[in-house]
Amino acid sequence: MGYHRGELTHWKDILEDIWDDICSPFRRIRNTYRSITNGLLNIIAYIPAVWDDYDFESHSLYRLIYYKLKLQQEFFESDRPWCVGAKSRARRIRLAKCLAQRLWEDEYSINASVLHDMIYKYDNFFESKAIYDEEGRVKYYTSLRTSTDEESKSFKKYMEHAMYMKKQDKDLLFNILNKYLDDWWD
Repeated sequence: MGYHRGELTHWKDILEDIWDDICSPFRRIRNTYRSITNGLLNIIAYIPAVWDDYDFESHSLYRLIYYKLKLQQEFFESDRPWCVGAKSRARRIRLAKCLAQRLWEDEYSINASVLHDMIYKYDNFFESKAIYDEEGRVKYYTSLRTSTDEESKSFKKYMEHAMYMKKQDKDLLFNILNKYLDDWWD
């Protein structure tokens, strides 16, 4: 008396279902443990980013983006990723991370005015007044102290350059995120 091939396949499927039913609770326990562990590690990793979080400024958002990109960069530079091209992904993430850090630190006006301050012996940047454009954004800063026309023009030029640099970094960051963000997974 022989078995038909269909009957053996049927018993094999039944045994696999029984084995899956036996292992299923253990997999659920393992996955729950991994999920809790990963969640706690994420909370610890993000404490520095959310500690000084403010709802009314963009710096906090750039800081969160920076921390997320920092963790992703560390992952893709390690030996843990399985994907092809992990190192090139890490390079793109590093560039986006540096841009997010520059936007978070927001030292564009200070960096742009260094040469102006050296030329005109101007040592207090905060003695200035913001000039706004039609949309309410800062266009440039002007000095509150008495200055020559040449000095005012120079200061205005450097502050316009600072706003240009900030806009350029912001555009580049979000272009990189828009183009590559969905590919940064393993």
